[in-house]
Order: sequence, then structure tokens, then C-alpha cells
Amino acid sequence: MAIALRILPGDRTLEVPSGTTILRAAHAAGVDITATCGGRGRCTSCRVKFIEGAVPPPTIMDELQLGGDLVRDGYRLSCQCRVTEPITVELAPPLDERAFQILGAGAGVAGRIPIESGVVKHV
Repeated sequence: MAIALRILPGDRTLEVPSGTTILRAAHAAGVDITATCGGRGRCTSCRVKFIEGAVPPPTIMDELQLGGDLVRDGYRLSCQCRVTEPITVELAPPLDERAFQILGAGAGVAGRIPIESGVVKHV
């Protein structure tokens, strides 16, 4: 039985077999959802937010990777979430790398720090 899966942004509606993961259905229809870990639930790049339809109970991987706040806000990993009824999901924006702080010399670090690898080169 085919079930409607609507993906935002882009307003694409797909008819997918019951039990198909959101990620697999999207990829089959040519919708690009990044899955850095290859769809194994080990990252958060394929996260989606439920907009319409019942939000399924979180999987263990949802809880581990997304954390309580995102799970409570209706986010799930698209690689773990199976379509069982008509739903609308919104693709989460990629992480903004500009939001990360790059640490440099100055914050308690003076100059270069020697690295001791324990490897000895014999010539």
C-alpha cells in the first residue's frame, strides 16, 4: 500500500510503500538528503522535522544522536524513521560551519606545542 510522504522545502509529494525509510524513499525519488554515515544512524545530517502527521516514537539512535531537545521538537533521523502513515517532513538545514569557533594561539596556548608521537625513525 502506497503512503503519501511530503518533503519540504520544495513541496515534493512521494507515494512510497509502507515501511520504507524516509531517507530511502527520498533518494529513490531523486531528493537529495545528506547521510554522512551512509544511513546507519551514526550522524545527524539526515535529520528531518515532522510538520504534519503523527510523530513516531524515537528510536534509540534518534535519542543518542539528536538528544532530548530535538526529539521533543519533532526531529527524527530520516534513515531510521519508517513511513507508516501520511506525513509531511522538513529537511533540516546543514550545520553552519561559521557557527563553530576555531581555536587558535592565544587562549592559553603560547606558540607551538611539540607533539611526541612515540615513533622513532631509524635510518
